This record gives sequence, structure tokens and C-alpha cells, in this order.
Amino acid sequence: MGTQQNPKEMSAMPPPLGIESNFDNPPSLHAWTLGVGITCMALMTLAVSIRTYTKAVILRDMKHEDYVAIFALVGFLAWGGIYIYLSAIGLTRDLWNIRAIDMPHILYLCNVFQVIYPPAMGAAKYFICIQLKRIFCPQGLVRGAVWWALQILIGATFIYYVSCFFTFMFQCVPREKIWNPNIDGRCIDNQAGVLSAGLINLLLDLGLLIVPIWAIWHLQMPLNRKLGAITIFAVGILFAELAGTMVVGCMPMFPRFYEHTRFLKGPLSSLQSLKSILSTRAQNSQDTKFSESSMPSRRIVVTSEFSRKDTVRNPDYIELRDGEHWRSHGAV
Repeated sequence: MGTQQNPKEMSAMPPPLGIESNFDNPPSLHAWTLGVGITCMALMTLAVSIRTYTKAVILRDMKHEDYVAIFALVGFLAWGGIYIYLSAIGLTRDLWNIRAIDMPHILYLCNVFQVIYPPAMGAAKYFICIQLKRIFCPQGLVRGAVWWALQILIGATFIYYVSCFFTFMFQCVPREKIWNPNIDGRCIDNQAGVLSAGLINLLLDLGLLIVPIWAIWHLQMPLNRKLGAITIFAVGILFAELAGTMVVGCMPMFPRFYEHTRFLKGPLSSLQSLKSILSTRAQNSQDTKFSESSMPSRRIVVTSEFSRKDTVRNPDYIELRDGEHWRSHGAV
């Protein structure tokens, strides 16, 4: 009588000839998946955090797309976390190195992974479209071809990702057949659905690239500046595909955040240099007295807070604007 194989030792797929299943330490791409996944999630979190801080604290001008960006970030973090976990339990291995009893759990999480993707990516694409509208179609201008093109992109994005959500949610009837193929029911062709979804997603990405290029090309500016701006948008869309759409959408707020933090560094750098100033003050006292008597006086006014306005510099003083008022904390 032949020995019956232990179900826990059965692989999800018979291995090729000459190869044995390895369940304990199989070849896997999990290390790469973990590194890339954590890097992308960290970049997206940093980008959205900078944008949210800039809009909420510095500019105090939160708009609806800023909340959409936060929603998309939460979705992407959940999506990335599930993908990393799936990689750890077998998604990045060969099928003959996965135990058959683990497949229902993996298939269930794969479906959850697919269901989370459309709302997160749809929100991110909508966020990008709104950013393009605010750049190329400011309020008060006539609704031209660029405005209508972006409206079409927004509508197509909404319809496509809503369709994807329900397609992945109900790809099998009953749903349990998604992770348990042995029960009775019917399913759509998942491979065809994924391929068609990828094709439509590519077309939407091309639209997000072509519309700003078209808008820039019709601007009245020198050709070299047009080409430079087009290159920036092209690289931005490519980066969006590689490292996350959210990062690209948040980039317009980075300069404002940098200007804010650059001013905040002033007090810290002053404290760091105080020790060296005090140590050399006694040695240079005579030279300092000579300089004060020969040079015109210069008043420096520094405030602890400032608004979005740039620093104002005049021949006799330096001021930082605080709200709508000018405050003086004494002369130096």
C-alpha cells in the first residue's frame, strides 16, 4: 500500500522535473519587495505630510483635494502593507515552493489587495488632475480646451476606477470562489480583466502627460523654456509610475515648505554661532569699535513668526512680516 502524502507538504503546483519543493527557505524576491515597498511608502508619507503641513499651517488654505490626497495615502499604505505581507508568505516565490493549504489565504488577500487599489489610485489620479487644473486653468479664465480635456480625464478616471472596484469585488459569484476554486460558481477571466485594466490605466497616464504638454506648447514663452517645462512634466509622470503618483502631486508645495523651514533655521544657526562670537569678541574689541564709528548704522528687526510673504529688506533695516503688521523687537 502506497504512503499517503501529508497535506501540509503538498505544493500548490507540482515542481518541474529535477526540482524539489522548498517550503522552509525558498528563493524569493521578498527582500527587494520589502525594500522598494518601504521606500515608496516612506516617500509618499513624507510628501503628503509636507503638503498637508504647508497647506494647513503655513498657508492655512486646505482645499478638498488635500483631503483626497490624505485618503489616497491611507489607501496606498494599506495596499503596500498587504503587498509586503503577501510577499513574505509566498507571493514572490514559485508556486511549487508554496504549500497548497496556504493558497486560500493568499488568494483572499490578493483579492483584498485588488479591491483597495482602485479607490486609492483613483483618488491619486483625481488629485493630479485637480493640480493641473489649478496650474493651467485658474479661476476667472475662460473654460478652454485644456479645461475640458481635464474634465474628460476626471470623468474617465472616475468611471474606470469605480468599474475596477466592482469588477474585483464581484469577480466570482459567490465571492468565496475567489479563494476557494473548488466550490460551485462562476468567475470572470481574471487575467483578461487585469490586462484590460493595465491598458486603460496606461491610456489615462498618457492623457495626464499629453494635456500639460499641450497646454505648455500653446503658452507664449521662448521655445527653450517650453521644452524645459515639458521635460519636467514628462519626468514627473515617469516618476509617478515608478515611485508613486502622490509624490508628484505634492511637489508644488515643496518650495513653499523649504522657504518656511529656511527661515526657521535662522535662530538655530545663531545659537550655534554664539559661542564662537563670544570667544572672539574680546580679541576684536578694538577693531569692532573702529568699525562701529566708521560704518553707517544698520537696524535689524527680527520677529519670531512670519506669514507667506517674503522677507522684506531695506537699506537701513531687515524685517520679517508677521500677519498684516510690522513688529519691531529692538535694534541690533
